[in-house]
Amino acid sequence: MTKRDGTIGLGRLLANRLYPVTLAVGVLVSISLPATYYVLESRALSRAATIHAQALSEHLQSLILEVPALWKYQAYKYMVILQEFLHYKAVTSVRVLDEAGQPVTLYEHRSAEAEAWWNRYAPVGSAPIIFNNRKVGTVHVGVSQGHLLALTLALLLLSAALGVGLALVMYRLPIGVVKGMEAQIQGLIETVERSNAKLQREAKEADTLLEEANRERRRLAALNEVSRRLAALHETGQILSLIVNEAARLLGTEGAGLRMVDGEDLVVRARTESVADLMARGRIKVGESLSGLIVATGEPVVVEDLAGDARYDVSHKRAALEQGFHGFLGVPLRVQGQTIGVLNVYTKARRRFTPDETSLLFAFADLAALAIEKGRLLREAEAGRALLADRVIALEEALAGVKRLQGLLPICAWCRKVRNDQNYWQQVDSYFAEHAEVRFSHGICPDCKKKLSPA
Repeated sequence: MTKRDGTIGLGRLLANRLYPVTLAVGVLVSISLPATYYVLESRALSRAATIHAQALSEHLQSLILEVPALWKYQAYKYMVILQEFLHYKAVTSVRVLDEAGQPVTLYEHRSAEAEAWWNRYAPVGSAPIIFNNRKVGTVHVGVSQGHLLALTLALLLLSAALGVGLALVMYRLPIGVVKGMEAQIQGLIETVERSNAKLQREAKEADTLLEEANRERRRLAALNEVSRRLAALHETGQILSLIVNEAARLLGTEGAGLRMVDGEDLVVRARTESVADLMARGRIKVGESLSGLIVATGEPVVVEDLAGDARYDVSHKRAALEQGFHGFLGVPLRVQGQTIGVLNVYTKARRRFTPDETSLLFAFADLAALAIEKGRLLREAEAGRALLADRVIALEEALAGVKRLQGLLPICAWCRKVRNDQNYWQQVDSYFAEHAEVRFSHGICPDCKKKLSPA
């Protein structure tokens, strides 16, 4: 588990765990050795005090043998015994009690060292005074522990230094090792995290690409279906009606409309029933309102809320707000780089169309423009075919007449009448007028004129 600062925290965790342990070890090492030494040496001093008390008790027994009844009052002799007893001994106090446990005042001894603070609780040894197998008193001997305390203090300082050093070694050595391992582990974790981050980015990119591919596949499938349906239609009204209805379905909107360029105007050619009032003006100028702006610029227009768009026609905006329409997306209809109209979709919810949705409507508008252009070309081709058929019929009739004139023509050798196909004889001029659209004008040639007027 990593901390907020990005580290594993093993060194910190180990330090938190080791701190009380190493502190306890340091304290234990610092105190145990001098404490043990003090206890042992204090017991030794107590035993030495007891030995001193037994030795002084033996000296007092000799004094009692001399004066059994007055031994407690032999101050001079006691002082001599005491001087010999104290020689080369670290005795700080001597107390002698009688058989009743009362101190023998004359035999009290307390040195100046006994008043020092370190001898306030100095070791004391005791021994009974026996005379005739009967305890007649008790001797208490206290010994100085100044030397012992000095040695114990020195040992304490040495032990403290040893304990601190040992604690530091116990604390720092494993932490240093763990921190080194932690740095290696942290490096591995960072490497793994970078690899995971890279894999996540790649997976996210793959998901994005897959989503885009699926979206493009669905988009192409929808456009292909619409293209197939448009290709099956030839009547312009059906094509335009299919375009507006499919545009509304593809974009998931409540309405759609289409205007076509007619000179300087835009004319409503198709619309869903839901937006009839929004396109009440049958003609608007290029550059006027949102549709005119799209045709003038050749760029799409996206409006999240028509209520706040000042470019929108006032009457159309009023109708849109009355019927609850807000969202708008319009794209130009273009054929070979020329704008021939505009396709609009409308939504009742406030909606900011995405670039993908705009691209989808653009692609659909291109299909729609091609279908409209195809319908126009088909109409022109149909009209051309009809005109051509009329001309062919007229030409065939003319050719038929020419052929009849080129065949054998029966004519009377006397009256010059011509026999027609129904076996009737008719005048030459009327025959040619009927079959060759020829009209005769009558006159007299010079030869006939001489014959008719010889004079």
